[in-house]
Amino acid sequence: MICRWFRKLFKKNKPRRVANYDNSLLWNQFELEVLDALNDYRVKHGQTLLVGSRDLQRMADRRADECKRDGKISHDGYNRVAQLLAPLGILGLRENLAYGYEYPEQVINAWSNSPDHNRAMLMHNSKYAGVGHTRNGKRSYICLLLAR
Repeated sequence: MICRWFRKLFKKNKPRRVANYDNSLLWNQFELEVLDALNDYRVKHGQTLLVGSRDLQRMADRRADECKRDGKISHDGYNRVAQLLAPLGILGLRENLAYGYEYPEQVINAWSNSPDHNRAMLMHNSKYAGVGHTRNGKRSYICLLLAR
């Protein structure tokens, strides 16, 4: 059940589809809305809801910051991320990156139009997710990490 104080963080009145808010203080509004839109998309396609993971969230934030620092998005750091998370029991890691989107629904729509990104979003055995978001002036950098 979602607490009233938490719902006030959002201008929308619809209930969130994130399955777990235990680590909600790590997530900014944009990140929660991306995960919410992703869970809506997954349910629409017959998949289960994702649970927010503290470890994935922290790493997704790092990845978004790296993209911002480098001024581009690149999956070059993916193997390092997978190696860092494997000892924590996080397996089947997938990474989606995006930049320049102002609204969470735009990000999900863009990923859904890319076969590889769409496959990652709809991975049937995914259970956990983390979303990183940062800005560099007007440009947004977004990282989604999914795992089982």
